[in-house]
Amino acid sequence: MPYRELVSGLNYVAVTTQPDISFAVGCLASVLDCYHPEHWAASLCVLCYLKGTCSLHLVLGGLMTSALSGFCDSDFANCQDTSRSINGYCFSMGSGVISWHSKKHDYASNSLCYAEYMAIHTGLQETIFLQELLQELRFLKSDADGCLPT
Repeated sequence: MPYRELVSGLNYVAVTTQPDISFAVGCLASVLDCYHPEHWAASLCVLCYLKGTCSLHLVLGGLMTSALSGFCDSDFANCQDTSRSINGYCFSMGSGVISWHSKKHDYASNSLCYAEYMAIHTGLQETIFLQELLQELRFLKSDADGCLPT
């Protein structure tokens, strides 16, 4: 079965056009070296999902304000094999998501508080990057104008 090739193709689709399948693709990619028939079946389910939702799409813009907003979160020791946490964030502008990320920690956290702290740290790094990018593109006013939080 061409499992690696299928997961690689799904990863490309998740990164470029379909962020809603990112978590499923990440789970499928974690077993590239030791996959089983149930993993193959799950990857085919993701394909069926894509086929069923091919006419749907995300739209940037709309009636909402064009302010930058973001969310970050972490789950504590979600991976049953390694007891590592997964953190992630997503940022939207208007009604469309412009940045998202989900990653399993490199090591096991010893508390829920620390796992949440790591998620906030990663989310704040992206917040600073996006604010500076949007300032350069003149979507946000600079700090000197008093429009950004300190």
